[in-house]
Amino acid sequence: MARMQRNGDPARASVVITLDLEADPVHGTLDMIVSVVRPIGHISAAPGFVEAPRVLDGASRLLVELFGEERGGHARMALYPPALPTHAPLTAELLLEIDEVVRPHDSASN
Repeated sequence: MARMQRNGDPARASVVITLDLEADPVHGTLDMIVSVVRPIGHISAAPGFVEAPRVLDGASRLLVELFGEERGGHARMALYPPALPTHAPLTAELLLEIDEVVRPHDSASN
C-alpha cells in the first residue's frame, strides 16, 4: 500500500489500460464505448485510511484523456475493504455504456 501512496499513477494507469483492452475483444472495438459510466475501485485499506478516492485519481484522469471529457467524464466509487483476495492492494470494475452499432465518435457526419 505504501508504494501506491507514493507512486500510484503507474499502477492506476495499468488497471485502466487492462480494463480498456479487455473491452476490445468482448465488444469488437473501443469505438463502441459511448461513455464511461462508473469506475469502481476496491482499495485494501488499513483502519483510519481515508484516501481511497485519491487512489482512483490517476485512473479517472486517464479515462478522460483516452475518451475525452464528453465520453470519459464519469462518477466513481471507492470502497475500503480491510483485505482483498490474494493480498491485492486494489481491484477494479469499469461500467461502460456500449453502442451496438459502431459510429466513429470523432468524424463528421456524412
